Amino acid sequence: MKRKNLFICFTGIDGSGKSTLANMTVEMLAREGISCEYVYCRFTHFLSKPFSEAGRKLFLAKENMFL
Repeated sequence: MKRKNLFICFTGIDGSGKSTLANMTVEMLAREGISCEYVYCRFTHFLSKPFSEAGRKLFLAKENMFL
């Protein structure tokens, strides 16, 4: 039986681990012999830009406070 294509998308706020999770998923699928590809795509709607910038300034520390 022919395998169907599958599109997996990770969404979330900046710094939430999307890229890490995507890369780990690609590695896991490759180990299982499943052909896969990682594609980075960032969508920014012009209306969300001010909120995104405010969130970065308010919630993202310049240094890791847990180290």
